[in-house]
Amino acid sequence: MTAGMVKRIKYKLYQPGDKKIETVKRYLSYKEQIAWAARQQYKGAPMTGPIEVNLTFYMPIPGSWSIKKKLLMDGKLHATKPDRDNLEKGVCDALNKIIWKDDGQVCDGRTVKYYSSNPRVEIEIKELSA
Repeated sequence: MTAGMVKRIKYKLYQPGDKKIETVKRYLSYKEQIAWAARQQYKGAPMTGPIEVNLTFYMPIPGSWSIKKKLLMDGKLHATKPDRDNLEKGVCDALNKIIWKDDGQVCDGRTVKYYSSNPRVEIEIKELSA
């Protein structure tokens, strides 16, 4: 190999049936759903200034829980996986070039997770003055 050349190395990152592949597929599907919903509701040009984003995640209640526990936990804070920062990242990445030019513009906001019998994500976006 001579100086300045790059040697290509081929190898498989994942094997068929690997859980990481399924995780990536779920993540991409999640982002696509958010992007689709954003395109339905926002018809303007992407924002260019600093942005505040408030996210409320209403997480599904596990089906394995008893009816009593489901009723008790509905509306309570969700303090288990998935991690808040991973949920935020998916939303912010999905809204690139739709709501804002780049998610680096997001500089303020709050994120909270609750258990809910009606799972959903509520997104509140506000363009801030520079």
